[in-house]
Amino acid sequence: MLVWLLLGVGSAQAHKDNLAFIVAEESGGQFHLAVEVSVIDLARIGGKIPPDPELADALIRHALRLQVDGAPIQLPEPIQSATVERAGGAFVHVDYRPSADVHQVALDVRLHEVLGANHKTLGRVNLDGHSQYAVFDASQTRFQFGNEVPPSRTFTRFFGVGTSHVLAGFDHLLFLFALLLGMAGGGQLVKTITAFTVGHSLTLGLAVLGVVAPPTVLVEALIALSIVFVAGENIVRSEISRRWPVAAVFGLVHGFGFAGVLQDLGLDGSALAVALPGFNIGVEVGQLVAVAPVVGLALWLGPKVGRVARDRSAFVFSSLVLAAGWIWFCERASEVW
Repeated sequence: MLVWLLLGVGSAQAHKDNLAFIVAEESGGQFHLAVEVSVIDLARIGGKIPPDPELADALIRHALRLQVDGAPIQLPEPIQSATVERAGGAFVHVDYRPSADVHQVALDVRLHEVLGANHKTLGRVNLDGHSQYAVFDASQTRFQFGNEVPPSRTFTRFFGVGTSHVLAGFDHLLFLFALLLGMAGGGQLVKTITAFTVGHSLTLGLAVLGVVAPPTVLVEALIALSIVFVAGENIVRSEISRRWPVAAVFGLVHGFGFAGVLQDLGLDGSALAVALPGFNIGVEVGQLVAVAPVVGLALWLGPKVGRVARDRSAFVFSSLVLAAGWIWFCERASEVW
């Protein structure tokens, strides 16, 4: 756990590096393809930050195949390449303008073969005023836009996005581990988890629906600050009997963080009605998958190691989490002001 923590502190945005975005649309009689790849993913390949601009284009050409009306289309030279903020992370945005009269689009995306088996690419195609969405990963590399997609398929695909997103979210997971540390009894544990779930589900929905849209950089800084707060409380208080109010308040903040993925994809209509609950339930399952073994191990070891050893371990862990949270906060706060 300590090794995992130290590796996770390396980047303030380390939880945003398992996603890429693709948007294809026809506007004014011209076809436009935009692809966004995480700066961190590109740095792993190229070995430096910022990555070389040509690296993103080379990766896209290697991993993406485009078909228009059944015919393969060779990507032209990109007209633009720039670094942008998406889903709370930095992405290299590359624009292409293939010359094609478009009626139907098919994409074959295999970024996971280069960037890792857990990598997912979220895609949107807008044609004739109609939008369709797809998730590309190891289980689905090709999608024919224009074909009808069952709601159950959309639900399961975005359920997977939610699960993988939270499991790759070092900051969210550290907050949860620190939040649940020192809980007095199973009843308080259930109340705390429930309060956090209600809080982040509320703001996730409000943000994706466009009701509330706080700046991403502010949300990311507050998420880091929430880690500092709960870890600090663990250090100054050996046992915490009533933590659900803190979980509810910070759950509101973390919900805005989760929302970034769906906001950047621009979901709407019936797809949003299915994808949003799928993503949210996926987040819940991901949290349980991450937390349950840790809580189970702590409950099993607690009576065996004794109070002194337990308190010392909690102090060391909370101190490391606090340090990680403070580093993230300083990095992210510098982008706010």
